[in-house]
Amino acid sequence: MKPSLKPGLILRERYLILEIIETEENYRVYVSKDQQSNNENCILREFIASDENEAVRVHKELESIIQQIKALKHPHIEKIEDFWLQGEVLYLVQSYFEGETNQARLSKGYLLTEDEVIELLKQILPVLSYLHSQSIVHGDISPSHLLRNSDETLILTHFGILREIASQMGIETSDAKLLDKVKGLSRFPYGSGQDLSALAVTVLMLLTGKEPQDLFNDQSQTWDWENYKLLSDRLTDVLNQMLPTNQTVSLTSADEIIALLEPSKTSPTVSTVPLSSPFTSHTEQVNPETNSESSQTNSPGFRVVLIVASIMVVFTGIATFAINQFRNSENVVVDFPSPSPSLDAQTPNQFEFTPPTPSSQKNGSSTNATISGIPGTKNVRSGAGTVYGVIGELTTGTRVQIISSSYDSGGYLWYQIYHPSSGLRGWVAEQLITRD
Repeated sequence: MKPSLKPGLILRERYLILEIIETEENYRVYVSKDQQSNNENCILREFIASDENEAVRVHKELESIIQQIKALKHPHIEKIEDFWLQGEVLYLVQSYFEGETNQARLSKGYLLTEDEVIELLKQILPVLSYLHSQSIVHGDISPSHLLRNSDETLILTHFGILREIASQMGIETSDAKLLDKVKGLSRFPYGSGQDLSALAVTVLMLLTGKEPQDLFNDQSQTWDWENYKLLSDRLTDVLNQMLPTNQTVSLTSADEIIALLEPSKTSPTVSTVPLSSPFTSHTEQVNPETNSESSQTNSPGFRVVLIVASIMVVFTGIATFAINQFRNSENVVVDFPSPSPSLDAQTPNQFEFTPPTPSSQKNGSSTNATISGIPGTKNVRSGAGTVYGVIGELTTGTRVQIISSSYDSGGYLWYQIYHPSSGLRGWVAEQLITRD
């Protein structure tokens, strides 16, 4: 067994060994000082192969991906600074961050609240969006690899490439990957979906204090975490769509999840229905003595939508009354039938909603919006909502034409878009569109 490096030793005429913080057979981790970078502390990892040929092979196979990760520039990523081969040993140097892992806090019995989970997601999802836009997957997200520093900033550490180096060199690591612990899960997500699923499982662990295998029901093939923690419907829905199952993973884009966590800029006032399907809405029954007021408004350039708000105030000896108010909208014409003296007092008033006539499609070269957000590709779906499948992707900066809009079941606004160059037609979340 190769002896550990001694404090005071300098490697590559640059890295001064300060102390050893982890040691296993054929694998050590040291805190070092980079004498060529303002004497900043760094993490130096030592992987010891059984022979030099094996070390050469692993170095050759992984050099390319290591260089890609090394080129990343993000303040919330544990960056790879250096990677080299020396005899039968591979050395890897990473940036050093002070702080405490979420696993350490969990071991002390600290569980996250819903607000803290949302803050965690809002910090880490943009990091994953950046990684995925560079065609890089972290590959080993867990509570142990989320470091929280003194100002509560989260740092994503320990890329999966470290586990890959150890695996290829026959070095056993002390713990398994997070999703590998769920034995009943026979189908695993890949690519960006792998990171998002692991992040969701990490969140459940930090919320409940339970291990992944305790939260997954092998018989029903479902996640039973809601028995341990009650959250808002919105966050529950987002987490459930991120979690892996043996069927599918609904959400595979960090940007989509970010959009779902942000309140929509425009809240819907009426339920959205297909433009080709008119419907009739009935108000609640009211006292026959209640006065009702109806009118039809037709302002130039606008169509009118009715929001019926019935405010019932009951006082002793005073009859119930209702107030109807109206608001303008661009999309729907509301026709109010004139009150008929022959109507029975118990028959509810009817308000017929006439759907708008879809505007004629503009010339293919006409665009009025841009795909926006963190640089990368954005999903285009077959319907308004993440429950619909992905039918294509468009890169940030792509010009598109907005055809119509609709709200999903959670109240979020989506735009139906048309991409003239490819002919792609589908739906994109409002937060990923910038209108002219």
